[in-house]
Amino acid sequence: MTQDELLRIVREIKTDKIMRDELDDNVKRNEEKLKAYMTEKNLEYFNIDVFKVSWLKTVINRFNAERFKERYLDLYREYTSPTESRRFTIT
Repeated sequence: MTQDELLRIVREIKTDKIMRDELDDNVKRNEEKLKAYMTEKNLEYFNIDVFKVSWLKTVINRFNAERFKERYLDLYREYTSPTESRRFTIT
């Protein structure tokens, strides 16, 4: 690839990410409007046209690795292993 092609690709990626972030912000704002409506009306779900909108409470049990490591360091070391990955960034 030429330098011009590489530069065009990098600029396109940067522009696309800006547009994606703007769209994400818009989605979040609209979701908050729906959540406010549902809170006001005390709703967990509602139907509108062909859509069902729900906002339900869920319970999630998460593993606290830091606490486990503090209490059971030997077991933690036995069952963890280093992993390698690559991170692609454009700054």
